[in-house]
Amino acid sequence: MLPHGVAHFAKPRIRQAWVALFGRRQSGRLRGCSGGFGRTRRFMQFTYDYGLAILSVVIAIQGSYVGLLLAKSLSGHSGAAWKVRFGAAAVSLGVAIWAMHFIGMLAVRLDIPVGYDVLLTLVSALVAALVVGAGLCCGRVLRLGRWSLGIGGAAMGAGIAGMHYIGMAALTGVTCTFDPVMVSASVAVGMGSSMLGLWLLFVRGPGHNVLTSAVALGAAISGMHYTAMAAATFEPLSSVQPVTAPAMSNDMLAIIVAIIAFAISAVFFLTLLPDEPGEEMDAREGAEHWSTRVFGDMNHGELAVPQGMAGETPRGWNAGSSAAQGGEMIRIPVNKDGKIILLAPEQVYAARADAHYTSIFDGERTYFCSLSISELEDRVRRADFVRVHRSHLVNLRHAQTLRRNGEQGVLELDGDTPYQVPVSRTRLKPLKVALGV
Repeated sequence: MLPHGVAHFAKPRIRQAWVALFGRRQSGRLRGCSGGFGRTRRFMQFTYDYGLAILSVVIAIQGSYVGLLLAKSLSGHSGAAWKVRFGAAAVSLGVAIWAMHFIGMLAVRLDIPVGYDVLLTLVSALVAALVVGAGLCCGRVLRLGRWSLGIGGAAMGAGIAGMHYIGMAALTGVTCTFDPVMVSASVAVGMGSSMLGLWLLFVRGPGHNVLTSAVALGAAISGMHYTAMAAATFEPLSSVQPVTAPAMSNDMLAIIVAIIAFAISAVFFLTLLPDEPGEEMDAREGAEHWSTRVFGDMNHGELAVPQGMAGETPRGWNAGSSAAQGGEMIRIPVNKDGKIILLAPEQVYAARADAHYTSIFDGERTYFCSLSISELEDRVRRADFVRVHRSHLVNLRHAQTLRRNGEQGVLELDGDTPYQVPVSRTRLKPLKVALGV
């Protein structure tokens, strides 16, 4: 405890230094205060353009929607297609987060014109892309649990908060001071929104409602920004000279940024569209042609595999392995690089309905199969396959983790590539019985 004389001398100056560093706010409106070093600091009142503020929230939601859709589709792809969609999901989310923050800053209305340092603005955009990409990589490489979700979300949230404050430092013509309590709150909101995003992408699984999740994530991202803005006070530079009106208004700049963000999301959204019907039909006809030549008439038990027709040896192939059903050799024809390869049922981890066809997952990548999900189910009926969803068939030999997701469930498989299968409410109990849990 300080002596009375020292305390009488020191406390006012500590208070003045605190106010000089962090400023003061009353009833949500900024006011001038007497700072240290014998000068009065003139803080500026600011308001928001609510049209731009709403636009910033819309940008966050639409970017989250496209990013979540892309992440949801990852389980059905592998190889180059998986990498493209993974990168598109990261960039879509990163662009949405940065555009939301930038438009949110343009929504601020101050008493004097302000500008933006180009280099720092670009650095903030780069930080947004990097931290989101790193967060998604961690979430995809690691099977997120309680601790990894917390650590990954905290690191990603701190990075997003850093991106915001780098963007604030890019303002020219004013200086910013920050309320440390509100800064801490904004970082906490950023970490929470990042954990929410990682949870929606990698823990909740592919069976969730994407639009609801996008609204939640977009609102969380926006909440972080406007919490951080509430921490800021603005003061004109004492040496600032009269500034002419900028060549481009904030409204026009915000519209340009929004158009660019929408365009990037639209380009990535196109990757979610299926192939042209003609191409898909050609693929099916080709597969059926090869399937007929390879299998012959299965109703008569005929099986003829001409030499060289099967193409390459598939993953996990064992020449002596078979899944015989009443003496009938079962093989599943799939397309790869213009060839037909034959998978034994034990090589198939899961199948997902894709219109009138199926996507076959072998633990590492996904193949096109001309059979419908019902036809495939009939073919492997006496093997260890269970229909866990109207669009999903799984091989119970490769089941690794079963967890609840509301009234439904999510089944994780043990392949080299993470793969999750939604389990419908009506099929959850029979699946538990089949697994013995």
